[in-house]
Amino acid sequence: MSIKKLLKTIYVFSFAILFASCANSVDVSAPANEEKEITYGFSGILQLDTNIYSDSSNSSRTAMPTLPSSAVYYVDYKLDSASEHFVKTSNDTGVFTTSGGRVSGFYLPLSVGKWVIEVGVIDNGTTILKDTKTVTLTPENPLMTNQVFFLKMGQTGTGSMKLKITAGSGSGVSSIKVILEDGRVVEDSNNDSFFEASDIPSGEQRIDINAYDGSSTPQLIFSTIQIINIYDNIETNQWIIDGTTKETFEITKSMTDDFKPRQYFVDGTTGGSGDDTNNTGTSSNSPFKTVKHAIDTINARAETYTFTIHVKDGSYELDNHTLEIKKNITLECWKNAPNDRLGSAKIVVRGGTKCVLVGPTTDDKPVNFYLQSVADDNTSGLEINGNGLNRCGVYIENGIFVMNGGVINETGEAETEYGGIVLPDVQSGQSVERQFIMLKGTIKNSKGTKACGVYVGKDTIFQMEGGVISGNRAQSENSYAVVNNGEMSIKGQINISGNNRYDGNEQVFIPGSGETQVPESHNLYLPKITEEGKEVINKLQVLGSISSNSQIGISAPVGTESGQLEPTGQKPVAITKNYMDSIAPSIIFKQDKSSPYVFMKSTDGATFGEAAFGLGGGVIYTSTDYSFSFASDTTVVTRDIAKDVTITVAAKRKESENVTSELHYNPNDEKLYLTYIEATEESDAIYSNSVLEDIEETPDYNKVVWTAELTLEGNTIPSAYQPTISAGAGDNKIKVSIPALPYKDNYTLTITATYLGIQYGANFQITCN
Repeated sequence: MSIKKLLKTIYVFSFAILFASCANSVDVSAPANEEKEITYGFSGILQLDTNIYSDSSNSSRTAMPTLPSSAVYYVDYKLDSASEHFVKTSNDTGVFTTSGGRVSGFYLPLSVGKWVIEVGVIDNGTTILKDTKTVTLTPENPLMTNQVFFLKMGQTGTGSMKLKITAGSGSGVSSIKVILEDGRVVEDSNNDSFFEASDIPSGEQRIDINAYDGSSTPQLIFSTIQIINIYDNIETNQWIIDGTTKETFEITKSMTDDFKPRQYFVDGTTGGSGDDTNNTGTSSNSPFKTVKHAIDTINARAETYTFTIHVKDGSYELDNHTLEIKKNITLECWKNAPNDRLGSAKIVVRGGTKCVLVGPTTDDKPVNFYLQSVADDNTSGLEINGNGLNRCGVYIENGIFVMNGGVINETGEAETEYGGIVLPDVQSGQSVERQFIMLKGTIKNSKGTKACGVYVGKDTIFQMEGGVISGNRAQSENSYAVVNNGEMSIKGQINISGNNRYDGNEQVFIPGSGETQVPESHNLYLPKITEEGKEVINKLQVLGSISSNSQIGISAPVGTESGQLEPTGQKPVAITKNYMDSIAPSIIFKQDKSSPYVFMKSTDGATFGEAAFGLGGGVIYTSTDYSFSFASDTTVVTRDIAKDVTITVAAKRKESENVTSELHYNPNDEKLYLTYIEATEESDAIYSNSVLEDIEETPDYNKVVWTAELTLEGNTIPSAYQPTISAGAGDNKIKVSIPALPYKDNYTLTITATYLGIQYGANFQITCN
């Protein structure tokens, strides 16, 4: 130990002795015969958090790297209130447990308190895998055992792959290509069945494995999508098939035999080779001309496969009749190679009242229709265009429509009841399944007098996990882009905004008069329903985290008129289910129509924390929309002299992408405000427009909670020398009072602000001279 280090240790011990001399002035120790020793400890089980892909006819697979021999497991743990970390590795004895020659878990003897525990794998300073948990051990709960840690990949760098893929005997495979998620094509360049690539972004990566026959113009005879796992600076080099490590992924004869009859190809490009009369449609060398002919051919088959239609990028077709989906069909548009799902195509339907009909009731079993695209935008894939005439886009009679890309465009006209997607009401006695799942894509430029984007009928399901519903035109006062009379759920990054009401002259309807005229928004409508004998708003079900930049505009029957639900300040009308802080959605709800009823968090016991209509509040922002930063006016104190340090707070709130508003912290009531007027000789400073309205039942929920701590080389010094926090002098100011310190040294002052359950902190070096 160095002399300097020894002196620092003596300082810390000296603080403890000084503090003890005060605490021991009164004997508060318990009798020896009443003391009971408690053993505190924690054990964890380690599992890999990987994505195992499975298709309908083959084994579940993924690919993983073999960990380098130099890699070690580690556990990093600390008390939440302290800065000192303790680290153990698999080279230390008595910490990690093994099973089958692999590290499978660990045990830590701990003490009472709140602990932050990080477990992972590290190689030469690079963290490959990790997971973190925060646990609290108490005298009542001193032991926590078998807590599962899902070790996740770091996703900040790049890795590589070297995977073996072979063609089995009789499979007919002559060549294989692997298409990476970034579009790169990897071939067996060394003729050794290994497919190698570098600079692949870390994380879960999609690869397409395409196999071709040996004809003069090679035909696709097998294709599969696999999810592989790429780690920073490591080579992914082994397959995991049905839970077992394999060197090789073999494409067998049964795979190619099973694949061939299910694929149809369409080339509707200008001057392309597509032909509905003379071609078979079963290879890219003999494609059909139209998607409609491919669908009709599939409908005529007796098998119950899931068929795939591969549409060449740039294809365009005009159809005079509805496209009826009677079989399970996946449709993708390819750009560089069939099944890469990177292309775009367009179908314009000029006849019938529906562009696409999913599952006609003449068939008793529901069918699935998938639009697939892997492009990062919401516009690639197949566009279904209604030509601006009297027809909806996709009418779901009996089945599931999954929109993972593509566009529904220009459906419906001024007198059309429903544009876009229609899930009609399920009538009494009907045995049908009607579900729409939107993962990606866009619904736009569609019209309807009842619903212009998506109509969710009674006893039907709309699950929105991505995509955009915008730019649609409500053709009446009672029409909206989305009308939810059934079950609607949300998660992911979604956008239902920018949909307006139009008048009879096809002009944006602008109510009122004067300089503040704005278009009347008609986005999502949540009607009144009866639930458990009570009239309530038909709520949105929140399935999980809502991604940043998501927006939904909402209208609902709330107000003072007859037949409407009237919210109050203390009991607002909830419009969501499971919108709780533990889910932490990052979404902005906005009310479509101006009225005194605006969004807030519900304070009613039955729906506490839900998004709701109420009096006061404004747009709902979640805890993740706020941010804090801090600055200190000094970093120097004098030995044996107390010092007040002023911390300036910069609080902001996210309004939309790249747009924030500055907030004002009132040090006297510890709350945030939108408006601040400085004090003058005649009046005090004025804070107005509270960010969060006061709620009688929870008076402190909208306050900023502060803590301050002094440490010396990672060790917390005794409480007698810890700082205190009080109101500062002026806007955005807090005062941190540091007691007289008896030793010269460099200390760390940690300031923490907690707002709506999220902590924000900063460290300042304080030099004691």
